Amino acid sequence: MKVLYLLFDYPQLTETYIETEIRALSDRHRIEIVALRKPNVAYASDWPLRYCDDVERIVEYARDGDFDLIHTHWAFMAEVVAEVSRRTGLPWTLRGHAFDMLWSGDLRTRLTSYIRTGSRVRHVLDAVLASAATGPAHLRRAAPLINDDACLGVLALPFGRHWLERAGVDPRKIHDCRPVMDYAMFHDRGDNGEAVMNVGACIPKKNMEDFLQLARMAPGPDYHLYAVGYQRDALAARNARLGQPVSMMPPIPHRAMPAEYKKHRWLVYTSSPRIGTVGWPVAVAEAQAAGVGVCLANIRPDLADYLGGAGILFDSVAEVVDVVRGPVPDEMRERGFEQAAKSDIQRHRTVLENLWNAA
Repeated sequence: MKVLYLLFDYPQLTETYIETEIRALSDRHRIEIVALRKPNVAYASDWPLRYCDDVERIVEYARDGDFDLIHTHWAFMAEVVAEVSRRTGLPWTLRGHAFDMLWSGDLRTRLTSYIRTGSRVRHVLDAVLASAATGPAHLRRAAPLINDDACLGVLALPFGRHWLERAGVDPRKIHDCRPVMDYAMFHDRGDNGEAVMNVGACIPKKNMEDFLQLARMAPGPDYHLYAVGYQRDALAARNARLGQPVSMMPPIPHRAMPAEYKKHRWLVYTSSPRIGTVGWPVAVAEAQAAGVGVCLANIRPDLADYLGGAGILFDSVAEVVDVVRGPVPDEMRERGFEQAAKSDIQRHRTVLENLWNAA
């Protein structure tokens, strides 16, 4: 099939799950990408890509490109994609994630800051922005579009099903799917280094200040923070004021990350319980596949299902001070390999492909 990926921003270094999906599917399908905006921190992409924030031009491109269907990521893109679908007759699919499923009052702020003044997709997204001021109405707006026959289905993290159904999405349209990662790329049973790491977009919901505090409370191991883009400079300044307890790592291409994981004994993944929109971070599965022990902020009950006993949930980084100074238990490490394999894109690519075949 020839598939048009209509994305918000691409290729964004903090959204490599999109690249993992495309790379896995490109062996059987022809994929071209249209992104509404350029990323905050980019990586090299191997796929045909153009930027366009004009719905008219996107529709023209979709009509002329001999595409079979459209695929997108994040529920707030449903109105844009449904508009293109309606005018071209192309069916579409959507993969949801966390911040677009778990309501947060900062969604409207984030979208408003992302979409520059004068963008010609604003007339499609304005209603989403307005509804976001009052709560998870963006999902309620997306529900009838997903329920329409033109939408073949939505892939959602297991906890996302509740929010989609609550918004009015037909349960038959929802397909539970774990975060996608390339297990073969990260799987390595060799010995690991002794450093401690954290990784992700440098935004408030990741609460990376806690990682700085942990490094001060538990000196000894080296602490490496792979904080990407956004508020990185402010965090680096705070790290400097604290005496540089953490090494701020430069942006690393995703394909080079397996070697970075192997330098570490523990991943301490911090999150803000106040914002609460961190989902099931793909970095957790990547770390588990690389033999790294995982400590994960305990902001919701569903995270225990994701860890599957192959990690430690913490309410405060003070709880893992002694943990990160010691080795990863062998049983936890072995269980981590098994748990990470459940997120292998090769295991569940058929969930998406079966929807596409329905076209």
